[in-house]
Amino acid sequence: MSNLEVEILEESASIEGYVEVVWDVEPTDRVDFRADLLKSARGGWQPTVFSMVQKDFCSTLFQEDGFWYKAWGQFVDEEDRKCINHKGVTYHHIPFHLQLAVDIEGERLSGLHKAVFELQAYDENDHERSSVCIQMLLDVINK
Repeated sequence: MSNLEVEILEESASIEGYVEVVWDVEPTDRVDFRADLLKSARGGWQPTVFSMVQKDFCSTLFQEDGFWYKAWGQFVDEEDRKCINHKGVTYHHIPFHLQLAVDIEGERLSGLHKAVFELQAYDENDHERSSVCIQMLLDVINK
């Protein structure tokens, strides 16, 4: 991601640049997505109630009324809008601000957290192929 510039601001992240996909999967592979938020507690990582699963991630990634498009896809140049199962695709970003502030009722989220994002590819016979895991440490502050 050396060509992606991310600047963390008070309630958003300023993002610009581009990212090239080097994941060695096939365009015919189905990709499933999972995200989990873990909290640092008792010397380890404890699960929270916050998780997300998206089966067939590629079918929804650039749908204009979908979550992924509104959060990220709309900021990718139109000619780059292929799913991550196309090795070598480059996502050129229109500079944008990703909102980091969220309004959540219930569980207090302050403290050290870890976001875990997993992408799992499956071939045409539904056999697992390779996977990708990205983890980010987050210092969550309640306002």
